[in-house]
Amino acid sequence: MKHFDAGRSARGFSLIELMVALLLSLMLGGAVIAMMLTQTSVSRTQSGMRRVTENARFAMETIAADIRNAAHQSCMNYSSGIGEFAPNAVVRVDRVQSMQMRFDASAMPYSLGEPGNSSAYFVDPAEFVLGSECNGATCRPLPTKFRPVANQPLPTIGTVAERRAAGADVLSLRYLAGRGMPIANVQYTRQDSQPVEVQLAPGAQPRASLKAAVIADCGTAIAAQVSQHGSGLLQFAGNFENDTAPMFDARQTRVYDMETDLVSVSYYLKLRNHLPANGQPQRLLSTLVRRENGNDVEIAPGVERLDFLFHVERSDGTTAVLPASEVGQDPSCRSAELPTTSAASSACGWRSLKGVEVFLLVNSVDDAVPTDTGKDATNDTFRYAWLNDGTPNTDDVFETSSSISRLPNGLPPGRLLRKGFRTFVALRGYNH
Repeated sequence: MKHFDAGRSARGFSLIELMVALLLSLMLGGAVIAMMLTQTSVSRTQSGMRRVTENARFAMETIAADIRNAAHQSCMNYSSGIGEFAPNAVVRVDRVQSMQMRFDASAMPYSLGEPGNSSAYFVDPAEFVLGSECNGATCRPLPTKFRPVANQPLPTIGTVAERRAAGADVLSLRYLAGRGMPIANVQYTRQDSQPVEVQLAPGAQPRASLKAAVIADCGTAIAAQVSQHGSGLLQFAGNFENDTAPMFDARQTRVYDMETDLVSVSYYLKLRNHLPANGQPQRLLSTLVRRENGNDVEIAPGVERLDFLFHVERSDGTTAVLPASEVGQDPSCRSAELPTTSAASSACGWRSLKGVEVFLLVNSVDDAVPTDTGKDATNDTFRYAWLNDGTPNTDDVFETSSSISRLPNGLPPGRLLRKGFRTFVALRGYNH
């Protein structure tokens, strides 16, 4: 017969055993929590840096594409160094191949050329590329020197939503977009002072409201008012140099609608309201904006700094790297001739550009640094071409966000990751 010993079976764990088990559980739980926090921090950091890189890459690609197209005039470029054959050598001649204006288009939506000037002249190069170096609320030259910006001004500089960010440069440029309309032939009647007639190729359909166009081949671009006479026949107002020149090559010639194909673009930084994904209160965020023909499009959020340097060819063949404020002040730039033009509104520096360097400082948009004080040595440091006080970072110094009270745009640094980016873009339309 089996006996049941109640005292022996009910003994359980001793106090010491319970304390040891509890301690082990706490240690294991703490390790799991620490591992989860580490993984969360690493994931947040990786996600933030991935966002920084993606936004910077898209912003750089967008800006670079417009810079490469700057001053594009069909297959002609705005060249200030033209090689011409001499009896024994190729001689470099400093002469600009710029678009010729045949009417006063300053009041048009695209606002090209000099106000009140309807005689034939070559368009100033600053109509195609113009930068503005901005320190604080001061910009040189003023962005409004670019006429489309003067007609539709950029937001004023401030520290509230929808204002332009302080301390960020502005770049404005324009070009003929697309492939244009091909032509079948150009009709000249020499020395008769009659308009030039252009027959568009079969299938080319101009807008019914077309009033002005650019006719361009690889050597000449002329902007003039036009009238339509059915079946793709365009009549350009005014004879072209008494119809003796230029003679367009129909195989290369294209016609561009000035209202739809002449693109004016400006890049600047705007402050926008942003609601963080982590539930933090709404805050201001600096955003890269591309303005095309008066319409603003947000390109990349989190762009804190935007700076440009311009490569200018000098008369001795060397290249100077200058901010926008000095491009028009350099006395040794290669002074290209503007034939039969009225006085140029810009100095020779803007006629001697070879390329543009683009600099961006981009943040992670949402918080990524683990602590409010930002003392994390890995996540809190960043390097940019200019220090936070605006001086050039010639020694490649790393700055710490937690040591900065205000950024150049007037906003607090917050708990964001930051990284600087740089690229160089050759001005294909200013090919020398």
